[in-house]
Amino acid sequence: MVNTNYTLINALRKIIIPQMLPSSGRTNDDESPSPPPSPPQSPPPSPPQSPPPSVVSPLDFIARIDFETNPYIDPNSGMTLLGTDISQVMTEDEDAPEGENTGDYNEKGGANRYIQYTGFSYTQYGISLWVKFTSFKSAWNCIVGLSGYSSSGWRLYLKHDSQKMFFYYQGFKSFDIQVSDWLDTWKHIVITEHLYIDGVKELENIYGRNSGTNDLFIMSATVENQNNYDIEGFVDDVRVYDRTLTQEEATNLYNRVPPP
Repeated sequence: MVNTNYTLINALRKIIIPQMLPSSGRTNDDESPSPPPSPPQSPPPSPPQSPPPSVVSPLDFIARIDFETNPYIDPNSGMTLLGTDISQVMTEDEDAPEGENTGDYNEKGGANRYIQYTGFSYTQYGISLWVKFTSFKSAWNCIVGLSGYSSSGWRLYLKHDSQKMFFYYQGFKSFDIQVSDWLDTWKHIVITEHLYIDGVKELENIYGRNSGTNDLFIMSATVENQNNYDIEGFVDDVRVYDRTLTQEEATNLYNRVPPP
């Protein structure tokens, strides 16, 4: 009788006790634990962004005449605008680089039509302008210059009879330009450390050409009492800067690339 009870107790123990123990999470079909989830993948780093091209800011100049609005001069520049009243020479040109209006200078004859800034004392500077010749008034056509050219200033001439451009400072520096291509065509000029025409460097190292306070004049040499050096044609978007302009900036001004 005792043996029979002992056998019954052992049988019950085998059935009840395993059901009371906590589950290990394993099954007969899965003897190994599940692998932990993979950590989220970080996105690949973005490639470095190229810096925007160097573009002259529209607020960077110290003086500007665009013939669409009133001429601007930085009050701290020390310069004064003289010459012909801008309103007297404004005219429409559908091909003008900046807007529809441009400056018509000496087209109908007569001198004293020019742009003149007095009090120009900068030794590092940039001058940008568009010009279009309608005819060649004389052998020498002065586009832009700084008074006192024989000592401290300079001039940029177009000389029709020799089919060349000349930069004058205590002697001439000439460089080949097909002058005939300039008639009735807008050309862009930048004078800074170097000379650029239509975004292309044509003459190097022309700084050191201002040793005092001079007059900057455009479309004429009238301020030097040489009226026969006036040119006939148009000018547009004249800008004056108090710093050096780079090759990239000169090219962007020619291409009229907007600021970033």
